[in-house]
Amino acid sequence: MKGQAEVTEVVEFVGLTLLFVLFIGLILPKLLSDMYKMFSLISVEVVAKEIAGLVSVSGVAPHQITIYYSPSSSVTYDVEVGDRLVRVDLLNEDKTVKEKSVAEKTAVDPFLDASSVNYFTIMKYFRGGEYLYKITAYAWSGGQVGVR
Repeated sequence: MKGQAEVTEVVEFVGLTLLFVLFIGLILPKLLSDMYKMFSLISVEVVAKEIAGLVSVSGVAPHQITIYYSPSSSVTYDVEVGDRLVRVDLLNEDKTVKEKSVAEKTAVDPFLDASSVNYFTIMKYFRGGEYLYKITAYAWSGGQVGVR
């Protein structure tokens, strides 16, 4: 009859509606969450805060400590640490600056000026009756670490 839905059309409509709700309710939030985490973890603000925080943690550690940090193996940064400040620039694939960060403060004052790096080692060690701090950076692409 005219204007009446067939049983198969109703079943198809209900099935497509359930799939759409399932996609919107379960799959899309997970996808968006993963994308947000990926982009936020590699942002210059997050990396600068992480490095500053880890340098400060090394300062309050009661003995010697070595901290390893790698925000991502897929992007590289120019990093300056000195005068109790951390500055990080995100680089494009052609090594030009894509995004600059603001300076983040640290509790101790190691020195680092590194280009195109993404793997960091922060050390506090005892030598000659005093604690010393050292931060080194490398370029890492998921394989062996290469010294820069």
